[in-house]
Amino acid sequence: MFEALREASTCGSVRCFFGCGDKNLKDHSVTTRLGAQQVYWGRSVDENDGNGRVELNQELQEHPTQVSRPRAKTLEELRLDNRQQFDVYTQHVVFLLLSSIMSQWKQIQQLDIKFLEQVDFFYDDNFPMELRQVLAGWIESQDWETASNHESMATVLFNNFLVQLERQCSQELNFLQRHNLKRIFHQIQMKYKTNPVHMASVICNCMREERRILSTASMQEQGPLEKSMQNPVALEKQKVLDNRVAVIRSSVQMLDQAVKYLEDTQDDFDFRYKTLQLRDPVERNSLSMKQEVTTLQEILNRLDFKRKAREILSKIADVLKEIDALISSQLNPELNEWKRRQQIALIGGPVLIGLDQLQNWYNSCCSYVSQIGSDL
Repeated sequence: MFEALREASTCGSVRCFFGCGDKNLKDHSVTTRLGAQQVYWGRSVDENDGNGRVELNQELQEHPTQVSRPRAKTLEELRLDNRQQFDVYTQHVVFLLLSSIMSQWKQIQQLDIKFLEQVDFFYDDNFPMELRQVLAGWIESQDWETASNHESMATVLFNNFLVQLERQCSQELNFLQRHNLKRIFHQIQMKYKTNPVHMASVICNCMREERRILSTASMQEQGPLEKSMQNPVALEKQKVLDNRVAVIRSSVQMLDQAVKYLEDTQDDFDFRYKTLQLRDPVERNSLSMKQEVTTLQEILNRLDFKRKAREILSKIADVLKEIDALISSQLNPELNEWKRRQQIALIGGPVLIGLDQLQNWYNSCCSYVSQIGSDL
């Protein structure tokens, strides 16, 4: 009997409980594991079937069942299991955190005015800030860095960009805003339809600059105690430098606008002049032709390219001199002073702060020189 029951258990039978019919088991039970099934061997509970139960117990003693226990895990396996559980938990936490973080553009809008002025500097006609505002979520979800190196991907993104912008135009309820978006739509379409890679590069640079500004702003956040410990003289010096940098920024922006005005006027004159040449010679004495010639003369007088160019070059020279004076007279001495304070800090002096601001001033001067080079 025992052999038959054990064979049935090892073949995948259900649990076998050896008791006495519907009577309650008494005394203790011995549990063994056969394969994946459990068999309970109870002791005698009834005088009538006690002999049979004793025989079973005797047979169990004569043929002990091999108890199969799970192998204990090694320390390395336990570490691996814990690591896998930790990785799953970490991924879940990171996903929750990322889903709750505000968009990059929202973070930019919450910065101080001095950082917003830096953002305003690199958003121009190549990529107007209006587009960054209305398509913020879609723009941040695209891989512009990869597209700037792959023409096929840049073309796809360019077409999708136009689709998104056209959809935004149709959904805009404000008449003036809708008009501006349509105008920008046509400008972008004409500007980048033959070179979508350039548009991807422009947007990639804008996104990179935004991240740099956000990083700088986060590093400059200081507690109330640190702010109260700052030297009033140093704060006043920082304010003077900020004002000088702001003046240079304003001058560079005015130069940029002057160059763009000169280019637009020149393009207008070229277009009208070529259109006039294509007209029928018979119409040269007509009133409309005379009016067009008068308009061209006015544009040409207003253009006065050589005089305008000399004025712009003179202003550029002044701005470059101002930048050079700022770097040589204030920024370089500040950098040398910071180096000296760093040496003092290494031997127990106060912890240094303000290097990020100094770096921002240098970066601003470099970007202004780069912008002037582009205008030239």
